[in-house]
Amino acid sequence: MLAFLIPYYNHPKTICKLVEILLPYDLDIIIVDDGSDLESKEELHKINFNHPKLHLLERKNNGGKGAAIKDGISFANSLGFSHVFQIDADMQHDLDKIPLFLSVSKNCPQALICAQPKYDKNAPKSRLYGRKITNFWVFVNTLGKSLPDVMCGMRIYPVAPILPLLAKCPSQRMDFDPEILICAAKESLEFIWICVNIAYQKDGISHFKSLRDNLLISQMHARHFFALPAYIIKTLKKPKQTYWWERQERAGVFALNLTLFLVSILPRFLLDFCIRIVTFVYYLFSKDERKNLAEFYAHLRAFQNEPPLKFYALQKCIYQNFYHFGWAICDKMAVWKGKITHKNLITTNRVFMDKELRNQQRGQIILVSHYGNIEVARALSNGLEKFDITILVYQKNAMHFLNLINKVSQNKLHTLYIDTSNPSYFATIEHILERGGHLGIMGDRIAIKGTKEAKNTAISFLGKPCMFPQGAFLIAGLLKSKISLLWCEKLKNSYQVTLEPLCVNGEAFIKLGRNKEESIRGFMQKYVESLEKRVCKNPQFWFNFYDFWGQDVKQNL
Repeated sequence: MLAFLIPYYNHPKTICKLVEILLPYDLDIIIVDDGSDLESKEELHKINFNHPKLHLLERKNNGGKGAAIKDGISFANSLGFSHVFQIDADMQHDLDKIPLFLSVSKNCPQALICAQPKYDKNAPKSRLYGRKITNFWVFVNTLGKSLPDVMCGMRIYPVAPILPLLAKCPSQRMDFDPEILICAAKESLEFIWICVNIAYQKDGISHFKSLRDNLLISQMHARHFFALPAYIIKTLKKPKQTYWWERQERAGVFALNLTLFLVSILPRFLLDFCIRIVTFVYYLFSKDERKNLAEFYAHLRAFQNEPPLKFYALQKCIYQNFYHFGWAICDKMAVWKGKITHKNLITTNRVFMDKELRNQQRGQIILVSHYGNIEVARALSNGLEKFDITILVYQKNAMHFLNLINKVSQNKLHTLYIDTSNPSYFATIEHILERGGHLGIMGDRIAIKGTKEAKNTAISFLGKPCMFPQGAFLIAGLLKSKISLLWCEKLKNSYQVTLEPLCVNGEAFIKLGRNKEESIRGFMQKYVESLEKRVCKNPQFWFNFYDFWGQDVKQNL
């Protein structure tokens, strides 16, 4: 159930007309009178509040727009409404967009539907500049969340998730509109933005007091800015998640853009100093990741017939994985910014690489891993070698980083989102291979649980069985494609890139029999053995920070 919510304070010329426009939608209308003057009250009482769809909530004293909206949301909740559609009484907004707002809210009931304003030529310059300033501080105080405009008062609130935020939002006047969205963004509520024309009437009434309200908005931003350390710590303390696909990107838009900026301007010795500080903070607050890496080193030492590491030696090794991962992120960006070039790249088998990747009429599957810094090889090959490669990705987990790459790079990263339920998915893959393109697939992340396509096989890795995905090998068998392994390992300030053919008993193609799992097991084992060999040599480049051995192994054995 949805109701219109109109915060009303001294707008006698427009209130009756606004109600007349809203009534045909056959939705309840809640008007909150925020202590209006006598003339405005008289105009308001011309409205027939005996109408079953009309509700009037009167505040004795003027408390501000925020106070009126808070009371209105609470009142709507007491009447059983699930959503409120805030419409300002001054009628500056394009009310023809109301049906679109209602339709979007119906399809996305958990989302905050907000207006993204387009201003006419009568808009005061001071208001426009003020909005840009407040949007900047919103960007900072939400660590880069995308909120195009937080001042426009045309929006649909889902009541259930917004109610708890009202107590966290002390703003009472014009500072409420931006603060409630900041609070919602910090709680990761979903936002949907709709472009709306805003008309400033020359004789229109505005209750925005420049000195008072700008001061209140500045105080609100200052309050959130000084609370940033607590918010950052909260974002670092993610709920425990068992599977890799359940994990959100820890680095939000703000952190990624800040990293890109630092990579662009800092010399390597200063960048190294920043990386050591940041990765140490992540190390301190990443309890689950430290535990999972401790398990990794325990298996590694046992596999190499070495005694377990003592506590401080173990923590030093674990920190090295965080540190090198920090450098890996920065080097990915440095490649796309052109700060790492072919001069920093060592290819161990260049003739074989050219033959397999550049001079073949039909493409092949390139199997990669979360070991080393494979993005460096991807970027350099895409920018310098000019061979065509498309990366299979899960959109949810890679969205921010992929968007940033394609924003700063001259060579776009070709991606294909994994969607096996789409009938054209395998046809698209076949087309990529037929035109001589290659398909990059991560071979060390199990398929998403809960789908019929989630096929994994238990393979011994460092002496313990754990799950590896069948997907790349099944695709290779079905489409009669070769598989090569691509490795990229850091050597001081350069990277060593190796392309390794995947063969079993001299056979490069997988022949699928009735038992598909048995048909591909030998190839999967060869891949895991190669990964195992490299991890043993350079364990600090192991960047699987989740519970690698604890993923439903028993039920798949």
